[in-house]
Amino acid sequence: MVWGITAYILIFIGQRSKNRPHWLMGAGLLALDVVKLCTVDLRNSPTFIRISAFLLLGALLMLIGWLAPLPPKNIRPKAIDGPNENNNFSD
Repeated sequence: MVWGITAYILIFIGQRSKNRPHWLMGAGLLALDVVKLCTVDLRNSPTFIRISAFLLLGALLMLIGWLAPLPPKNIRPKAIDGPNENNNFSD
């Protein structure tokens, strides 16, 4: 639970500040949390509990994707050149 909350905070901060590395760290931590849930936490659980956990996890992942989508890559704007050096206008 702590991993999931930390991951969501990183994703939310990364999206709001347009900081792609924070968002990706949060997504990676969330992926690790999902793997841990599947392999460790639900190993000896009854089927109903596993089904409920996966439905809630899917809903949470959809909510995160809707509220905090991946920020765009930083695209540097083209530098605006000065007067074209090839055009020599004489006054």
